[in-house]
Amino acid sequence: MQRLNPPPNWPAPPAGWTPPSGWQPDPAWGPPPAGWDLWVSDDGGTRRDRQAAFGPVGIVAGALVVVLVLAQAALGIFSARAMGSAVGSALLPWLIVSLSVRYSRREWRWWAIVLVFFAVWVVLRLVSAAGQAAGGT
Repeated sequence: MQRLNPPPNWPAPPAGWTPPSGWQPDPAWGPPPAGWDLWVSDDGGTRRDRQAAFGPVGIVAGALVVVLVLAQAALGIFSARAMGSAVGSALLPWLIVSLSVRYSRREWRWWAIVLVFFAVWVVLRLVSAAGQAAGGT
């Protein structure tokens, strides 16, 4: 669906307004700037939607923590240190992906958020494992 994208020198239409058939802008408003798109696709999210990215990414991160804690309990390696590792390993990817989604100029689909979150998580886990193998703690 298309929506009117008024240039800065035009008045903003009322919320939810759709132009009637044959609608033309008032000539007194002046022409739009060169290259201005008067009609834009309304199927993407708004900036407000992107600002809410911390929630959906947090759900993915929280689910990962639950899975890791359950796996630790099932394997008999559950401890405060293991719990901290599970939470910490999900916290940084959550922050990275949430900020990326929030400040992106494009809308992210849910599957892209999940995919990027797990990709960041895997990379950070590999870097952590390499550091431990090299003698780190």
